[in-house]
Amino acid sequence: GSALLGYPLRIPVIPAPIGSLQDFDPEGGAAVARACMGFGVMNMQSYASQPGLEATAAAAEGPKLYQLYVRGDPDWVDEHVRRAAEASNHYAPGALLDPGPRALGHEGVRRWTGARSAVGFLSGPATGG
Repeated sequence: GSALLGYPLRIPVIPAPIGSLQDFDPEGGAAVARACMGFGVMNMQSYASQPGLEATAAAAEGPKLYQLYVRGDPDWVDEHVRRAAEASNHYAPGALLDPGPRALGHEGVRRWTGARSAVGFLSGPATGG
């Protein structure tokens, strides 16, 4: 076995976060979260996949990571990170902030990563630490 952020994994694999999972399965991210838990790996939830952050978090026990593409201002980022932190009994103490090339240097990214520019980070807790 392996481990990530202190959580045991059956194998060192995390499925990629896909925002359109609901196009492949009507239960979307919830179905993937249950499959990951059943197999013994950590799920990574895309902010864009349905049924949404909280419903996907509640669909299966076990740690999950949350991936957020920056598509708004700093308050928008704060709101999404707050929601992930409130679901922290379901999410691992980390988040992947993925600004994409258009958001490099975005104030919301700097607020959460402490970086002048970033392509992403993996850090915990999801409350900005």
